[in-house]
Amino acid sequence: MHTFLRFNQSIILIYLNRLLLVLVVFIVSLTSPVESHDKTSGFFRDTEVENIIKFYADPIFRAAGLSEEEIKIYLIKDDSLNAFVTSNKSIFLTSGLLTHSKSLNDIIGVIAHETGHLAGGHLTRVKAEIDNAELKYLFAAALGVLVGAASKNVNAANMIVRSGKAIALTELLRYSRSQESAADTAAIRYLETTKQSAKGYANFFRQLRYDQSLHGGLEQPYLSTHPLNSERLSFIEHHLAQSTYTNAQAPDKQIRDHKIIQAKLNGLFLSKKKVFEKYPEYDHSTHALYARAISNYLAGDILESISLIDRLIKKNKNYPYFYQLKGLILFKNGHSEESLPFFEKSIELAPKESLLRINLVQAQIESGNNKYLESAKTHLNMATSLEYNSLETWRLLTIVSGRLGKMGDMNLAQSELAFLKRKYKSAKQFSVQAMKKLPLGSPGWLRARDIFERTNHKIK
Repeated sequence: MHTFLRFNQSIILIYLNRLLLVLVVFIVSLTSPVESHDKTSGFFRDTEVENIIKFYADPIFRAAGLSEEEIKIYLIKDDSLNAFVTSNKSIFLTSGLLTHSKSLNDIIGVIAHETGHLAGGHLTRVKAEIDNAELKYLFAAALGVLVGAASKNVNAANMIVRSGKAIALTELLRYSRSQESAADTAAIRYLETTKQSAKGYANFFRQLRYDQSLHGGLEQPYLSTHPLNSERLSFIEHHLAQSTYTNAQAPDKQIRDHKIIQAKLNGLFLSKKKVFEKYPEYDHSTHALYARAISNYLAGDILESISLIDRLIKKNKNYPYFYQLKGLILFKNGHSEESLPFFEKSIELAPKESLLRINLVQAQIESGNNKYLESAKTHLNMATSLEYNSLETWRLLTIVSGRLGKMGDMNLAQSELAFLKRKYKSAKQFSVQAMKKLPLGSPGWLRARDIFERTNHKIK
C-alpha cells in the first residue's frame, strides 16, 4: 500500500469503497439466480422485490437519459440503510433500506441520487482523483526530504510533508462533496421531471442522522461513501419549499407495493415471533397474510402457510408471486409434481421473469419424470434469452440436454457456463466438442465457434 493511502485511511476509504465495489458485480455474477433467501448477510435474489423496485426506478433512469434495460438492481441482506452504484450500471440496495423506509418515495429518492452518480460518470473519475491527490502528497514528501537534507532541519521537512498531506486530503474531500452535491442536484431534477416529491429523499437523510445519534455518533455505512453535510439537506429542503410536487400523493398501487416489499422481506428475515408482533393474526390485510405465510413456511408450519397462501390467491388471482410461493412450498417439501401447476401459472402471469422459469425447471427435473424434459429445455432457452449471465440456467441446461441425449447442446451449455466463470480453457474445449456434434452452420454451431474465437483471444 502506498504511503499516502496509509496516512489517512478514513478519508481514502470513501473512494476505495466505491472502486472496490466493482468486485461485487463479479461476486454476484457467480451466485445462483434462483430465489435464494438466507437469514445471514449477503446477496440474495427475489424476482418480486427486484421488479417492484425496477418499475419505480425506470422512470428515473429515463429522466437521466439512461437505458433502463442496461441498469440492474441487486439486493443485499443487511439491516443498515445503504445503497451504492458500480461503474457497470448496477445499483445495490440493502434490505434495511427497504424495510426501514417510510414509503417507496424514500427509496425512489435514494435511487435518484445513485442514478445521478451513474449519469455523472462519477465512479470512473474517482481513481483519477486518488492518483492526483496521491501524486501531490508524494511530491510534497519528496520536497520535504530534499529540504530536510539541504537544511538539516527536520521540523521544516515535516511541515512540508504535513502541508502536502493536508492539501491532498482537502482536495479529495472537496471532490467528494462536489460529487454528492452534483448527484443531489441531479436527483432533484429527475424527481421533478417524473413529477414526484423529494420529501422521501429528505426523510432518508433525517433517518440517517437520527440513527447515527442513537448509536452514539457512529457513522452509518451509507455516510462512509456518501459524505453528508448540512448544506446538502438544506438544499433539498429549499427545493421542497418551492417545488410544485412537494405534496404530491403517492398512488395507491405504490403504497400497496411498498407494503408488499416490506412484508416479503420481514417474513423472510425476521424471526417468527417478530413477524407475528408486526403482523398480528387479527390483521387480514394482504401484506399481513403474506408475511405470516412466508414466516410459517420458513418455520416449518407448512399447512398453515399453504392455508394463508390459498387465501391470498383467492383474493389476488392475477398476482404471479403468490402462485410462485405456493409452488416453492410444495417443491421444497418433496411435492415436485404438485408444484408444477403453480409455477406454470406464475410464468403465465409473468412470462418475462427468468427466475420463475428456473423454479419450474428445477421442479420438473426433481420430479424424475422424463416427459417434462423437452418443456424444461424450452423454458431454459427462454431464460437464457431473458438473462444470459445466469450460471444456474446454463447449469440446468447441461443437465436437461444430457438427459435428452442432445450432447452437442450439452457441450454448448457447458462452454457457455465455463466462459461465464472465466474458465476459458474449459470453455474452448467444450466449444470444440460442441462444433463436432452440432450441424455445421446451425445457430448452436455458430455460437460455439464464437466462444472458441473469444476464448482464443482471452487465452492469448
